[in-house]
Amino acid sequence: MARFALDENFPETILDSLKIGIREAELVPIRKIDPRLRQMEDWKLLLSLYHLGDWDGMVSADANILKLPRELAVIHQTQLTLVVVEKAGFDPIRAAGLLLVHLPTICRKTVPTVGQIWRLSAQNKNHEHPWSELKKIAEHQHTNVNHLFQMTRLSPKELQENPLE
Repeated sequence: MARFALDENFPETILDSLKIGIREAELVPIRKIDPRLRQMEDWKLLLSLYHLGDWDGMVSADANILKLPRELAVIHQTQLTLVVVEKAGFDPIRAAGLLLVHLPTICRKTVPTVGQIWRLSAQNKNHEHPWSELKKIAEHQHTNVNHLFQMTRLSPKELQENPLE
């Protein structure tokens, strides 16, 4: 089982409520590891985790850590894993959800001899039009999209019939 420290800006309350369902990793807020970690710069926090031993890395919701050369150098030197939930806005549910979705893969691929950075992102996308998707299917079937539509569309009568009645 992998062990990750949760930094101060990660929504630990949501993860606490889901703790029973997380089998891949132990996720511990830094304040519960050692209260002194709360006041440290990120590179010192990472170095402290390294010296405490038995920690695979840290989870953060602060993507700015990826712009700090000293922090990146420490990750490389200590061979810790840094998981950064970026582009989740300030939505704690989205941040926790992203972590939970990716956590099994991260734990499987975390190697104690290789520093790693995992960027988790949930970007909103615009909707896709059903005609565009139908066109992709038609191209795959080597047919015309209009022909495919005519072959699969509902008749006006079928469209008016409620399947529940």
